[in-house]
Amino acid sequence: MSYGYIYNKEERENLSKGDYIRSHSKVNFDQNSGNILILLTLVDKVHKIDFNDDERKLYERLVKMWYTDENYKTQEMKENVAEILREQSITAGDSNWEGYFSDVSEIILNDVVLKKIYKNKEKIKKFLNAFHLKDDFANEMYSNGYQFKNLRFASYIKNNRKINYQDTDNVKDFLRILYDIEIVRIDEKNWTGIVEFIKARHDIVHNRYKKKIIDKYSKNEIEDTIKNMSKLIGEIDKSLFTQYKK
Repeated sequence: MSYGYIYNKEERENLSKGDYIRSHSKVNFDQNSGNILILLTLVDKVHKIDFNDDERKLYERLVKMWYTDENYKTQEMKENVAEILREQSITAGDSNWEGYFSDVSEIILNDVVLKKIYKNKEKIKKFLNAFHLKDDFANEMYSNGYQFKNLRFASYIKNNRKINYQDTDNVKDFLRILYDIEIVRIDEKNWTGIVEFIKARHDIVHNRYKKKIIDKYSKNEIEDTIKNMSKLIGEIDKSLFTQYKK
């Protein structure tokens, strides 16, 4: 049996029907997606929270604001908690996306069977140039005695964060160059929304005006994007990890 990632696009399309079982990376992605969706269910339940006096006083001291209207203060606390939950859901969704592709690249490019890819000089050269890994690859090959067996180049890439999978262009190039997979074409309708969602995480973390960003994402919009991510990655996982008889 050989996984789909061994073959190029034309070969995959001409192969007889194979057996697909979710990769460990997809299993982890699905579990994390479920946790994010559970986190989102709390957004609507926040307004039922009953803060005690000590909690309200602590909030008042930390934000350095003193309220004459206790009801207004409580309502503000609830709204802030709901906002934080949405922020964390976006951040977790982005990390989950990155984690899947980082894990998959390590699994695939460490596979000793992949001599086929490494010996495809045109393909591997294009990949190394695209991600500025030419010298890194040469050094790793030298360290491994110029043998493909036990070459852990993908682990080197992952451990040294040589490819940023939070960059959707990097994900596109990785899949297109090595596996002839055009990720945008799999779900053109929702691709732009996924790209904007991932960008929103960066803006939330690095932009002090993050409230303007998070206001664009309701609980339902975040939930829909997480589901769209899962659907898209499901198609990629199926293409890469379907097993075919040799």
